[in-house]
Amino acid sequence: MRRLPATLSFLIASIAATPLLGQAPSEQPQSEPAPAPASPLPTLEVGDMLPPVVVEDLSQAKAGSFSEFYGRAVLLEFFATWCGPCVLSVPHLNELQEKYGARGLSVVAVTTESAKKTLPWIEKNKVEYAWGRDTSGELHRLFQVKSIPSAALIDSFGMVQWIGDPRRLREDTIESALKEAFAQPVWEWPEDARPLAQLLEKGAFAAALQEAAKLPAREGFDFPTLVRGRIAPLVTKFEGLVERMEYTDAFRLGELLEKGLSTLPEGEKLAARLSELRADREIMRHVTAETRMVELEARASALRKTADAELLRGEVAAFLESKPSSKFEPRAKILLDALDRGLEKAKKAAEAEKAGGKTGKKPQ
Repeated sequence: MRRLPATLSFLIASIAATPLLGQAPSEQPQSEPAPAPASPLPTLEVGDMLPPVVVEDLSQAKAGSFSEFYGRAVLLEFFATWCGPCVLSVPHLNELQEKYGARGLSVVAVTTESAKKTLPWIEKNKVEYAWGRDTSGELHRLFQVKSIPSAALIDSFGMVQWIGDPRRLREDTIESALKEAFAQPVWEWPEDARPLAQLLEKGAFAAALQEAAKLPAREGFDFPTLVRGRIAPLVTKFEGLVERMEYTDAFRLGELLEKGLSTLPEGEKLAARLSELRADREIMRHVTAETRMVELEARASALRKTADAELLRGEVAAFLESKPSSKFEPRAKILLDALDRGLEKAKKAAEAEKAGGKTGKKPQ
């Protein structure tokens, strides 16, 4: 099979995906052990909820575990000691932690390397934020980390707000993620209340309310009200997604909330609303079109062979002919144009290579 030239791969990736500037994991020295073999895991995108995860050897943090960051905005940064651009990111990340830390932002850097190798790097580069180890590689797989430095901003409810190069994170995006952040972080809660954060992190709001009701009253801590305060903004966010016709994200959030609120009145209302949306043929047509569009873009960003690009080109053209909603037609046309230009470059490169073989000269 013919290999896809770098020109086509770069062209499609630049349009169909967000490029990350930095070093690829393949540039890691061979002496460094790779993460454990990957197990099937969902991948996360903006709008998804971060599932409970483990960051081992958490250092330079008041939190005793990653679950204690719940209620704060968290900027997860993926780095390694062999990554040159990661060094350049440190001053910026230090600045973000200093500027927004008191308002609820925690920068948490994550590596797959050993603590023995990483600690000297942390000290040498004067890292002032929390860091830990993703020994299983689970976090890296969840966010499909292909080059570093890379980062993901999680809001105070555990929802992914942004993914990209940490040096390109806008301050207004941080401000948005800081909304509703806890005035008192979980690590300042009474010891017997901290398991409550784990239930909230899982989205188990009905169970969290039951747990909160068992906790003794304390000055400055009203845990039932706190839990209720986590529910209302998420339900409002769900309705906002519906109003903006962002139905795929709305279903994703709504189904999560429906499960977590199952025994509460809010859960019954949400279940009824989801049933109403599912019964609307036009809405479901929109969801089907968006799912297909996202799939096509994801395949384009991973292209390696010209034959695959030609096959995908036909599928994108067929998608356009199916008359998707007006929201996705421009995206499909952009992708189709990228594929056409890439395939044309691949064709010219193949002709030049063939001509060079006949004359014995290398193509210029």
